Amino acid sequence: MTFLAFVAAVTLAIVALVQARGLRSRIEDIERRLRAQIVTETTQKECAELSPESPHTEVVPGRRPNSFMDAEYVRPRTFIDETGVSSISHEDPLVRLWLWCKEDWLMKLGGLLVVLGMGWFVSYAIAEGWIGPYGRIMLGCTVGAGVLGLGYYRLQKVAIQGSTLMVVGAAIVLLTLFAARELYDMFTPLSVLIVMFGTTCLLGAASIRYVRRELAYANVALAAIVPLFSGWPDPTVFEVMLYLLVLSAGTVWVAVLTSWRELTLASLAVVWLYSVNVLQGYRFRDELDLGMLFAFILVSLFFTASTVGMRMASRLSIVDVLLGLGSGVFLLMWIINGASDEWQSMLCAVWMVVFAVGAFLATRLGAPVGYFYTYAGVGVVLLGVATALELEGPALAVAAIVEAALVLWFGYRITGTARNIPVLCIPSVIPVLLSFSSMAARAWQDDIFHEDAFVLVMMVLTTAGVGALFRERVRHVRKEDQGVMYATATVLFSVSAIYTAILIWLGAGALFGPDSGVMVALIVYTFVAALLFIVSHDSGVRWQRVGAIALTAFVVGRLLLVDVWDMDLGPRVVTFLVTGVVLMFVAWLERRSLLRKSTSTEDATF
Repeated sequence: MTFLAFVAAVTLAIVALVQARGLRSRIEDIERRLRAQIVTETTQKECAELSPESPHTEVVPGRRPNSFMDAEYVRPRTFIDETGVSSISHEDPLVRLWLWCKEDWLMKLGGLLVVLGMGWFVSYAIAEGWIGPYGRIMLGCTVGAGVLGLGYYRLQKVAIQGSTLMVVGAAIVLLTLFAARELYDMFTPLSVLIVMFGTTCLLGAASIRYVRRELAYANVALAAIVPLFSGWPDPTVFEVMLYLLVLSAGTVWVAVLTSWRELTLASLAVVWLYSVNVLQGYRFRDELDLGMLFAFILVSLFFTASTVGMRMASRLSIVDVLLGLGSGVFLLMWIINGASDEWQSMLCAVWMVVFAVGAFLATRLGAPVGYFYTYAGVGVVLLGVATALELEGPALAVAAIVEAALVLWFGYRITGTARNIPVLCIPSVIPVLLSFSSMAARAWQDDIFHEDAFVLVMMVLTTAGVGALFRERVRHVRKEDQGVMYATATVLFSVSAIYTAILIWLGAGALFGPDSGVMVALIVYTFVAALLFIVSHDSGVRWQRVGAIALTAFVVGRLLLVDVWDMDLGPRVVTFLVTGVVLMFVAWLERRSLLRKSTSTEDATF
């Protein structure tokens, strides 16, 4: 423990020395800033001349501004360090990674070779017996601390080189302490973990001060492996989740200050990996309720960070969507595995309300509407899971029908725009899929009064009712939204008509038997088609005529392709005769109506 204190003291001494040198060179720093300002103004002028409307013409200094909420700091595009070297911050993470690897690549390659060379040298020295155990660890920590301090000093002059040296130094310290635990059983796991984590925190602090994104990523990556390198023998759920909470809190703090939302997603990925290991471990079964409490705190932390980030963002990115979906699945994973059966549905419902209300408030405060859909979608999934945990069979289908209708109507009323209706219709696929089992239920062979019939009746009434609400709203919305509203109402009425036809078919079969039921259903379809033909002829409504044609095509196709071979002679004769007479009567009425219109037109012209 004394040696660790010595290593920490050496590291702090190096950092203090660097700060003292910085105070002494304040005049030089002012000169560099003035030179960087001149370069910034020149670059802005050139970018404006080349492409006035380019999204990458925003140029900001590389040093941290005075205000964390400064717009240029929140969304930096191009950084100019004190030497006048530009570092492009691209929107695409892969492009940004490639640009980072390409910029000053000799320094990065050299740092990698130094790490490898030091490792081989230490291995050779150990093999030859030149250095004892304590000397080896002291050498590694001293070299790592020295490289770390040198990188911090270099960061003030050349950002890329300083960042690389700091990451290399931190990696050397972590590897050295790992060897001390694994090879020589030095120090306690807690002391090693604290020193390792403190070393990685230096990278996070430097990333904020000098606005270096790569240092923040390195901080998260190295902090993620600290528990593995510390040699902790048998960590409890409390210890694992507490460390993840501290790591996530620090990462979210950096992400909020810098608006690097990818850091929060990276932290969520680390929490995911450790949580999967905890949930799969048999020895953790008795502590999962405590782990679930930590999971709730972590999800609240990620949700709050996402809300704050969305208020300052101009648009929704794939990172925000993955963060919302990942948080929801992470939460659901802990609820299913950590909560008792009687509490699972209740917890899902509570978190559904939290996500929906929080996303709605964030949208009202300026977040993009896509943010609301992301977390509202997660809330709908949680609601569906809660329903599935409590219900099954026809009861589950009825609940899904009601929930889908409420999501569609109230989602439209909350957002207040018709262009989002197609997205709100997606949950309606679930009750449609669940209704298939009610259509094929054995209960239709005996009676029409059963739970599966009620499912289909609910589909008819719900789709028709919501369709009527949308149809009534067509007159009260803007002209550009009327088309979407009318199309939505038409689709809902069509679904209601289809389920009505299915009800007639199944009900007739249950009441009159297979053959007679088919005959009754086809005759009813024929009369409905005839009525639609007559009504559409007078009203001119297109969907009525389309429905009449569709019903007629189904009836005639069924008669000629199936029933002409399978139906008994008596029902076959009745069905064909009635269908043919009705169709002929409709054709006669249409022809007579056309002749009357033609005659009245000629008389009016005369």
